Amino acid sequence: MKALRLTSMATTLMAVVPMAAVHAQPAPAAPSAPAVQQGPQYLAFTEADARAVLNARLAAIRTVMELTPEQERLW
Repeated sequence: MKALRLTSMATTLMAVVPMAAVHAQPAPAAPSAPAVQQGPQYLAFTEADARAVLNARLAAIRTVMELTPEQERLW
């Protein structure tokens, strides 16, 4: 049983190790100039930031709606 296990492990290693060498890729060349980041970079917003944005949007909507004094009171 021990010999079968050793044979199996040896066979597996002989099959896998050459495949790793075939799939290995050379390291990419170092860039000569700093890489320019493409696309927008987003920052994580906190809950307080989200509340501030919501309050600003609501204030803008109220301004555009031009509420009457009675409507303003009910707002």
